Amino acid sequence: MPTQMDDHALAARLDQLAAALADGGQPGEELAALMPVEPVSGPVVVACWRTDEALRYDVVSLHDGSSVAAAAAVREALALLAMVEALEEALAPEVLAPLALDLERWQPEGVADDPGLPALRAELQAVATRLHELAAAHGEGPRMATVQLLEQASAELRALEHDSELLTRAAETWTDAVGTAAPSVAELWRMLAALRHGPLLQPATERVRQGREAGLALARVVLEDG
Repeated sequence: MPTQMDDHALAARLDQLAAALADGGQPGEELAALMPVEPVSGPVVVACWRTDEALRYDVVSLHDGSSVAAAAAVREALALLAMVEALEEALAPEVLAPLALDLERWQPEGVADDPGLPALRAELQAVATRLHELAAAHGEGPRMATVQLLEQASAELRALEHDSELLTRAAETWTDAVGTAAPSVAELWRMLAALRHGPLLQPATERVRQGREAGLALARVVLEDG
């Protein structure tokens, strides 16, 4: 059963753990981050220790800060955390919000009226609205990486992929009708390229796959060091 802890309680618990772990690193290490994650085996925190040369990770109990030694629990926690982070990297507000504003500000200047323009405007607004909603949902503050969050973020990114495909089709139809001479046409396709090379650079399924591989690779290092 998921841990019943709201964002404020989680933030307070992480502050307590940070204070408790501050002097618990190896010589020369500084506690750089605490990342909460809740696999099936139970809630834990991935502690990141930093030196001038490298980073070191440890998996500790959310409740008392003790190291988690079970290999399966370490692998499960780090894989889940990495998968969630891979998706949230694409859904970060600083990535999505500027794209949404660009889409909302676009105007078909220098182009004759075309029957396909209302459909294009509707798809532009649909994508902009989704980008704003996702940016708001994935804002600042600690969040527990859970299976539920992984599924939610995957669904959100897939929905954005779908909306982007509809927008691209509407843009193709409109461009075929009005031509490519006007600067506003080039600006439209620049924005679509920014979507493809930003949050949609990789499909959600591929981000999850790569995240899992990265998490399991880190788990091997953590277990070997432990």
